Amino acid sequence: MEQNGSVGTVAVRLLDGAGGRSTETCPLADFEQGEHGAAIGRRTIPWHRIERVSWELPPRDPDGEATGAKVRVLIDDGTPDGEEMVVASDRFEVMGWAIGLLVDDRADASIGAVHQRRVIVPWHAVREWERLVGTTDEAPSLVPGRPDGLR
Repeated sequence: MEQNGSVGTVAVRLLDGAGGRSTETCPLADFEQGEHGAAIGRRTIPWHRIERVSWELPPRDPDGEATGAKVRVLIDDGTPDGEEMVVASDRFEVMGWAIGLLVDDRADASIGAVHQRRVIVPWHAVREWERLVGTTDEAPSLVPGRPDGLR
């Protein structure tokens, strides 16, 4: 998982066409995304040259127990297996040119906060994605023991 260091800084991972990768950073205020590509200042980079865009968000209070639907995404990162990310379905967004994810990177118990980052992956770098539903092991009280719901 690539992290970009500080809140307010965008990391754009670029493909050079020959299999090479590089990362450019810019302040969040200088970044804009659109249908045709990502703008860094006055320069626009087409989506087919971008593997992913990410930036850290300010720490937030932790949610309660997360249950329910999730989305599993397999991202092309240049490795044979790719990178798998699983997020809650309400933290997954489909756009015309990419998907967006809100990823919880880590919990900081000392301040009682969760560090989160926004990740945008252009369609060409998405190998697959699927919606997952909760299992009875995760929330047995939600699934009745009998089909008619009587105990």
